Amino acid sequence: MERRRIITSAVVIILLISAGQNIQAEVGFGTLKNLGPEINSAQDEYAVEVSDDGLCLLYSDSPFAWRPGGKGNIDIWMVTRTTTDQPFGPPINVSELNTSYHDFSPTLSVDGLTVFFSSNRPGGRGDMDLWMARRPTKDETFGQPVNIGSVNGGAGDFCPCLSADGLSLYFNSSRWGGVWQL
Repeated sequence: MERRRIITSAVVIILLISAGQNIQAEVGFGTLKNLGPEINSAQDEYAVEVSDDGLCLLYSDSPFAWRPGGKGNIDIWMVTRTTTDQPFGPPINVSELNTSYHDFSPTLSVDGLTVFFSSNRPGGRGDMDLWMARRPTKDETFGQPVNIGSVNGGAGDFCPCLSADGLSLYFNSSRWGGVWQL
């Protein structure tokens, strides 16, 4: 019986590996391209969000190695370009979104005028809350961030993801009943 279980497990693993290779081969993202040392610093960069038009990229720096020029523990940074054929410009600290607390995991609306992000700044309902800010045009700065209110629970809510139609907001939560669940 034990031998049969080992053989079955091995077959399942081989099938999963094969399926993964086939899926990976069919996706075809193209050639990987490093965005360069201005964006990829000696610190860690993560939680990347690319605007729908591909002209703006938002990301967060690391809680363990902050990027110089930031406001605090984790900040949101932005790089832009005028066309998708050009490289991104230098990183800019999105100071209107950042505090001396953790501000991270930005997600943009399709029109690029609204940003949702996670923060443990004062004024929240839990350990980590979802916040949002708007701007009138893509060329202007975001307004004052506001806590999105009743969506936030008493625990940690973070890593927002907005649907393409802007009607659904998905996020991770550490509320009672499960840690790190959607």
